[in-house]
Amino acid sequence: MVDIQAISDRSTIFTLARYSAGGVVNTAFGYSLIFFFMYFINLSPERSNFIAYCVSLFSSFYLNKMYIFRSKGKAKRELPIFFMVSGVCFICSFASLKIAISSWGVNPYIAQLFAGCVYLGTSFISHLAVVFRRGNRCQTS
Repeated sequence: MVDIQAISDRSTIFTLARYSAGGVVNTAFGYSLIFFFMYFINLSPERSNFIAYCVSLFSSFYLNKMYIFRSKGKAKRELPIFFMVSGVCFICSFASLKIAISSWGVNPYIAQLFAGCVYLGTSFISHLAVVFRRGNRCQTS
């Protein structure tokens, strides 16, 4: 069940700040992989996006668990939920990538940035409310 209180709590602002800072690192890594695969390996934008997403997913889990959400929960329980939630967020992001390129004619590189924004919004809310719920988080800001 989604914890609406967790989304509207004052400490969420601090969590969002940590999420943004940690996201810069993980996002830079992910986009580096995407653009590497597109430019040097000549893979399609979709394939590049998918491969980079899979590679950076594991580092993202530990970054989110330990630094961003400061979860005290068991990784054994959180990891599968994290993967499921991240998968749903990826589908949203991937769909926005396809729509931006195919329907709107957006440049593939700009479309990747747009898809990243979709992922950022859906993943923050989902990870906060579903994966790393309040009961499993340290309460310090």
